[in-house]
Amino acid sequence: GEQGAPPTAVILGSALGYQCLFFLAAGMPCVGYDVLPDSLVGAGMDIVNRYSLHGEHGISLEVGDARSVPLASDLSRPSLLWFNNEAWPDDLRQQVLARAAQELAPGSIVVSYGKPDEQPPAPLAVVERLQVFTSWDPAEDILLFKKT
Repeated sequence: GEQGAPPTAVILGSALGYQCLFFLAAGMPCVGYDVLPDSLVGAGMDIVNRYSLHGEHGISLEVGDARSVPLASDLSRPSLLWFNNEAWPDDLRQQVLARAAQELAPGSIVVSYGKPDEQPPAPLAVVERLQVFTSWDPAEDILLFKKT
């Protein structure tokens, strides 16, 4: 990205559409990836296109697997990576956390659901553990990791 511009938030998994809208409202462009082309990505992109929310500083929703999609728009700058991983199998959680630990720039933040005792691979470190009220759990665990 251009110097001084905010990094792009990257969302992996369901809820990518509304989460990208929140980031866009905060002035941060967003790319969301999910494996479901019709229900999540297709319907979301219909709205993005209808309201002209796309472009370099907007929203992009794409079909992709968390094991292989880009984890940041610019791997040389700190970024924000949000895993909607509450229902992910453990092997997928671990694979994507390992990629984040290797690929993201120092200072990057990773948001992860569930597993309150989860320890990320170095150089990711837990910087915050939160409990939030969600529609599926009145005390959902959220972990914030930072790459050191």
